[in-house]
Amino acid sequence: MLPDLLRVHDKITAGYTLETLEPELAPPAFWSHWLWVSDPAEEVSAKQPLSEGHLVGLILARLAAHPSKWLAKVLFPGMLQGAQPDRPAQTIKASALSPESYTSLTQRPHHAAVQHLQLHLLEILAECPPEDVFAHTGALFSRAGQLLLATTEPLPQNPALDDPEGLEPGSTERPPRWSLERLREQLNIFAAIFRALTLRCAAKPPPNDLPTHDICEFHVSAAMDTFYELTMLFDLPPGAVAVYRHQFVGRYHSVSQVIYYSYPDYQRRTQLTAEEIQTGEPAICAVAPLLELEPTVQRLREDDVFHGDPTLPNADVAPWRIVLTAGVFYLLHNDGTVYTSENAKKLFALVAHKRKAR
Repeated sequence: MLPDLLRVHDKITAGYTLETLEPELAPPAFWSHWLWVSDPAEEVSAKQPLSEGHLVGLILARLAAHPSKWLAKVLFPGMLQGAQPDRPAQTIKASALSPESYTSLTQRPHHAAVQHLQLHLLEILAECPPEDVFAHTGALFSRAGQLLLATTEPLPQNPALDDPEGLEPGSTERPPRWSLERLREQLNIFAAIFRALTLRCAAKPPPNDLPTHDICEFHVSAAMDTFYELTMLFDLPPGAVAVYRHQFVGRYHSVSQVIYYSYPDYQRRTQLTAEEIQTGEPAICAVAPLLELEPTVQRLREDDVFHGDPTLPNADVAPWRIVLTAGVFYLLHNDGTVYTSENAKKLFALVAHKRKAR
């Protein structure tokens, strides 16, 4: 995978355009590999400051910096038809961007826009169609690639690189370039957001007429550790754990470190009683005890390896998996179907129904 991507990168750097690349060097498989096969939790070191996922994401960002056809035809097939990197920012109602085009964003406001998207993704999705948010994210990703390419230009420094906090100092021979910490941070955030948006666009509701589980008090008590972990993940923005892992290499132990680093005054949520969550809502309270009732459902963390695109059939993974990302639970079946609902009992009712139907 990486050798082919590096060949593409070398050709783009040498002045090739998407149209002049060999077709086999631009398959959507690169994109799928970055999101679903690369390990977001892979450790970095002084000798290897970027993981495989970072390297793949870096090359894809640089490729996305080129004509918008790359975005529409290769990275997001069937998702961004007609979307342009110059799409006005005001199309995202909750965006912190000014009405200027994406391609005129300098490094500082671009980073602010990426962080705004990360911190407010759930609210943005409540106001805007996921396809529009996907296009917005794709345009920011494309602009990141353009800013990354700007660091390879000869002196003098490109004026678009105006954020000292995200740059390593230059020299008399080369201009400043993106710092490794900023590079890892943005690529972790983009990967997490693209994962969340892919699931959001593919998800459908479960049936409404299936019998649901009866949650008892001892299920709630037995699941308290899982409940606390899920609520902390729920309260963190997408990509926060991966960013922390690579900022404090070798010191990550649990999500509680990340939540208290991000929010020093954080107060753990209080679980409801079995009677209060018998309806299945809110999902953040119901999922943990329901996992006690359906232990075969594999719980994925946001920064786990998915072992392939979950929207495609994959017999090599568990039949049922559930993941919490960007404040939403997604139930994944290995036939490629993605389900979501604010009512967790409806999701788990589907698991029980399929098991009994076998």
